[in-house]
Amino acid sequence: LFDELLDSSLDESSNELHPITYDCPSVIQIRYQGFKGILLLGNHLSGKDKDCEFRKSMKKFNYNGPDDFCVVDYSKPYTFGRLNTQIIMLLSSLGVPDDVFLKKQRQHFERLDLMFSDLSIAFEYLLTHGEINLAGELIEKGITRSIRDFLNKSYKQEMETSLKEKKGSSDTVPSEKSEKLRIIVKDSRLVFAASDPTK
Repeated sequence: LFDELLDSSLDESSNELHPITYDCPSVIQIRYQGFKGILLLGNHLSGKDKDCEFRKSMKKFNYNGPDDFCVVDYSKPYTFGRLNTQIIMLLSSLGVPDDVFLKKQRQHFERLDLMFSDLSIAFEYLLTHGEINLAGELIEKGITRSIRDFLNKSYKQEMETSLKEKKGSSDTVPSEKSEKLRIIVKDSRLVFAASDPTK
């Protein structure tokens, strides 16, 4: 869940140090001075002489080290959700047929193969990996060498992580080994759940 607000003026000052040409994320996941959680970009703190606010529950431990503000993750407009083994087991126990998961898995591997020839699929994969510049290059020039290199790397990583062996507590007992799934679902988005702390 969402924790607190990040003042838009802090975003503006960071933009002066590191200029960007596209919109900033509305939600960021942070680590700061023993605090961890999610901050939301907004105007709630304007005129209050504050850069950001934290809930007491965000403080996990006391910290007297360097004054570093770390961004762990941030909201993106185009990031696919994924099915993993745990989610599939949960959905299956709730009555979702196995055929549904097999269809999603088949679609996942088909799209991986097609992203080298289908520009729309390649465009989606570039965006979901945050490769905005390569996505723009794809629109202007098609699949260039740099784009193909990135897609090849992504393809290899996806094939390795989409279906791999998960070992049990004893590597010597074959029956304790199972398969670990991580499948991209096209018609989904990865989102940050957030409440409005101003209300």
